[in-house]
Amino acid sequence: MSGVRYQLANPKLAAAVGAGLLVTVVVGAIVVKAHPAPVGLDLSWADAMSTMRRSPLTFVAEHVFDPLGRFPISWSIVAVAAIVLWRGRRRRAIAVLLIGELASWMTNSLIKTAVERPRPPGALVVASRSSFPSGHSAFAAVTAVLLVGLLVPSGRRAVPAALAAGLAIAMAWSRTYLLAHWLTDVIAGLCVGTGVGLLTLAFTGTAADRTD
Repeated sequence: MSGVRYQLANPKLAAAVGAGLLVTVVVGAIVVKAHPAPVGLDLSWADAMSTMRRSPLTFVAEHVFDPLGRFPISWSIVAVAAIVLWRGRRRRAIAVLLIGELASWMTNSLIKTAVERPRPPGALVVASRSSFPSGHSAFAAVTAVLLVGLLVPSGRRAVPAALAAGLAIAMAWSRTYLLAHWLTDVIAGLCVGTGVGLLTLAFTGTAADRTD
């Protein structure tokens, strides 16, 4: 690992962006708690998703993205990343990965419990608990941020980051396509995952460069 660095180029900026995203979600949660009904954008987006329904898209959304965000497949992805870090003798980075994933899950769960927003009617998959924010979207976002930050060296992250962001956005799209969430739910979920991921890397960055 000599000469290979994994720290963020600007941890203060990452922390500021991460905190800003989480504050935005908290404000959004307060608004949704007071007015849980979907807004106009939610309704128009849901109509658009219903209109674009096609068998191949439904198959991908239902049989690829939906299980990817559920246990045990979701945590199997985390386990594979942990194995890669272990083989690279970067055990402190494994702790960073687990801290970020658990912090995102806990943050998302707490907001869900506090808001208790009803799910959209007519979902194509079984979805439980509150609709706001989307747990699938939060998982996809935090995993994208952490995997790029912990597995891709500094200075080589542009393309992997773009691909990871695309996958996280695709996950969020799939939740609205399946009518498991409103659009504002998945936007909030992406903000939770991205915010927690950035804060985790910003405050534990030195661990990412260490080997045991």
